[in-house]
Order: sequence, then structure tokens, then C-alpha cells
Amino acid sequence: FLMTSVSGTKKCNEKMHDMCEFGAEALIILNSDSFGVNLLSALWSGAKIRVCADGGANKLYDLTDGLLVPDFIVGDLDSARIQVLDFYKQHGTKVER
Repeated sequence: FLMTSVSGTKKCNEKMHDMCEFGAEALIILNSDSFGVNLLSALWSGAKIRVCADGGANKLYDLTDGLLVPDFIVGDLDSARIQVLDFYKQHGTKVER
């Protein structure tokens, strides 16, 4: 995971325009075994924008049984499972390749 601040002074990717709120705290979930559900839940509650980077969508889904839904999934999508992408799309997640 990565917790960062999205600055209003930086240029935002057009595809990610919805993420570009001045001063928004963003949580970026990576495909890593270095964190568990307790840390994820604590960071999730403090984030205004939640993004999974490719296979991070699998990690989020597996840790939470789909109870936490990210705002975005981004990447080349070679690691994210199709059924996970479909689940999150059905629950309002924007998927950008």
C-alpha cells in the first residue's frame, strides 16, 4: 500500500480526473503480502480516494471478501483476475488501463 496526498498543483491524468481533488488523501493498494486486513482497514478509513494498482485489486478482494470497494483500479490489468474486475465494476469502481 501507499498513502499519499494528491496535490492540486500537479497536473492530473485526464482518465483520473475524478481523483484530482485538491489535498485528497489517496490510498494506493499494491499486490503485496506486506500488509494485512487490520492495517488496510485503518488506512482505508482515513483515505478519501482508494486506488488498486492492477493485482492490488485481488489483494483487496481476498482480504475483505469484497466488502471494501475501491474508487479506481489502474494498470495494464495483466495481474487482476477477471472475476475481481467484474465484481468491482458492478459495484461502481472505475477501471482504467
